[in-house]
Amino acid sequence: MQQTIESDDFSIRLRKVISLAWSVFMRKAGNDLLPINKEASVQLQYAYILQQILPLIRYKDDENAEIGNRNLIQCQHQGYISVPQAGFNSSPSI
Repeated sequence: MQQTIESDDFSIRLRKVISLAWSVFMRKAGNDLLPINKEASVQLQYAYILQQILPLIRYKDDENAEIGNRNLIQCQHQGYISVPQAGFNSSPSI
């Protein structure tokens, strides 16, 4: 089974898109393209990027993931997946 964002397995696609969103966030923040002044703005900016990418990996009606409270992604098949709180040296916990 391929371990890419094109995988047939939704959980693999979800993990890959979480990593992709984090990489995009890190590059934008590192190049001062995102206004970051507090932990809340880190969470908000990362969540916004992730929210824009999540619909692109939904290929079937029963696949769904959405960002909820406390930086958790609610996945229809797997419950909750934690995403990073803050800090530019961490990566998503998947």
